[in-house]
Amino acid sequence: MVSAGMKTTAVLGLDALPYWYIGKLREWGQTPHLNKLLENAGALECIPPITPSSWPSIMTGVNPGKHGVFSFHHVDRASRQRRLVSSLDLEHPRVHEILSFNGIENIMVNPIPDYPIIPVKKSVIISNMFFTPRPSSHPREYYERYFRGVEGLGEGNYKEFIVKYVGAIEDMLVEDNGRHGFVWLTLNFPDHEFHKNPRLLDNPAVSAEVWRGIDRLAKYLLDNFDNVFLVSDHGFRFFNFRVSINDILYNHGFVVLAKKDEEVALHDALAQQKGIRTRRVRVPAKLYRLVARLGLEPQARRVFRFVARLYSRLTGGELVPRTGMPIDYHRSKAYMPESGMYGVYIFDDDVGRDEVYRILREYKGLRIWKTEELFSGPFTGRGPDIVVVGDHERGYSLGPARVVGTIYVKTKYHTHDLWGVFGARTSDGFLEESIRGGLFRNTIVAPLVLCSTGVPVSRHSDDLELIEKMCPGRVETAVYTGKFQVVKSIFKARQKITSRKRMVNS
Repeated sequence: MVSAGMKTTAVLGLDALPYWYIGKLREWGQTPHLNKLLENAGALECIPPITPSSWPSIMTGVNPGKHGVFSFHHVDRASRQRRLVSSLDLEHPRVHEILSFNGIENIMVNPIPDYPIIPVKKSVIISNMFFTPRPSSHPREYYERYFRGVEGLGEGNYKEFIVKYVGAIEDMLVEDNGRHGFVWLTLNFPDHEFHKNPRLLDNPAVSAEVWRGIDRLAKYLLDNFDNVFLVSDHGFRFFNFRVSINDILYNHGFVVLAKKDEEVALHDALAQQKGIRTRRVRVPAKLYRLVARLGLEPQARRVFRFVARLYSRLTGGELVPRTGMPIDYHRSKAYMPESGMYGVYIFDDDVGRDEVYRILREYKGLRIWKTEELFSGPFTGRGPDIVVVGDHERGYSLGPARVVGTIYVKTKYHTHDLWGVFGARTSDGFLEESIRGGLFRNTIVAPLVLCSTGVPVSRHSDDLELIEKMCPGRVETAVYTGKFQVVKSIFKARQKITSRKRMVNS
């Protein structure tokens, strides 16, 4: 049960809700309770603007150099191999784990990284919406009771799925009846729909039923919790140009082309993890260049989406486009391994980072940093040597991670941008004024959320000075990383034992 005197707290996470979209929702007028949270919202800077890196920064209060996750993939610098990251790559506990260490009962729906679930006492953890290959929960009965069968709808009618998913969350919270004083709910909406149906960027009514379902959830949280936060991990918008980083590096002799395409792209890897068959469709470089020069990329994408949907209905598999020419990852000196990595890795000791940095700065449409200018901490070396994002305010985003034969593509392209949302509604109004209209790094969220519950914040938090100014009273701190490493070690040991038993039984 909730401790006497503790203020109950809820966090609603909406993946890719853009800061500029607040105006769209306000004008539409069909989300009155969500708008109450957005009245007191500030812009959240998310670098890199991608789910597997930004959500951990939000949920831990520390940057990737301290929590260790920079993208979907972990890059082994020695072997140059990539593998999908998991929760075991995380080096700093998230909010629900910190609450557990303080004896606070809580519910976490879809922590990121989402697989495998690392069980901790007093935490109900549900992971079944983002990238996990096996939907599950801790304790197991929560998934069985509220979500079994719901997530399967996501492979068909997404809008029906998300409405029923939100309904399952509401049922769980109603039956919980306040036992857990802290709840964090992360949904992959509107990101999923923005990617699939960009008309939603212009008009919220395109997914009216979904927005109304989320608004009902917002109402429940506002009615039943003392403090309610709203947060998104990055924004979303249309761009007019795409910039190919690896074409720049290829033109300067850092990238070597591969004779055989052996790359397993992110989409392939995530699909294979879930047991979905994929088939690659290679788009010849000459055809892509022609389409790019004629400004026909948006039309080509629409045609491909139509063909991909038809293929999926007929075969149950997925088509994955492969644009341009593959890179030889073992002979190339420096390259961007994946567009979602937002950065360049340098593998050859003879290549000076300053030289690559200088070359990239000569090209328009880019924002560039040396890694230590953005990140700090013992795991900074896991990330790229140079961080690169498109100059979003001028309409530029990054292009594919392969060599496509042209540096700039004029297009109408929709994808992530840097600016997410952070809003609050508190029982005593202690945060609203300081958050409203402000600009914050995504690491601000976890410490403020913990502060609202009265739990000591992590001593490793990036924004301690700011937290001390924004939170009323004295802000206490504690070190949680040691406990988290012990929890991970115990979990890994149990995994090994379970794996051995399965091998013996088989």
